[in-house]
Amino acid sequence: MYLEEKKVDEITECIKRENLFRFPTERMIYRIASACYKRIIALDNPKLVYEVANTPVDVAKQINLYSMMCYNRLVREFIEGLIGEKYRQQDYTYTMSKLMKF
Repeated sequence: MYLEEKKVDEITECIKRENLFRFPTERMIYRIASACYKRIIALDNPKLVYEVANTPVDVAKQINLYSMMCYNRLVREFIEGLIGEKYRQQDYTYTMSKLMKF
């Protein structure tokens, strides 16, 4: 819908009307729709937005994680600081205690 250049209010109303997120309350729908819209805007790349909508779920999840990193500094710092460093060290183990220390 975003690629069709619909306004955010129209998109949110459609999501609510058809209950696309399958949430029990309207308040949750508006909050999640707003977060999704902000992530799409943060991508600042129509090709990536197209890919989110039209690629397999695994690829869309990666793009969504990237959009979360673009929009949210805390997420970006977590991914770069902890996850990125573990990958550089080729240490692919994650324990709750290591995550809590970050």
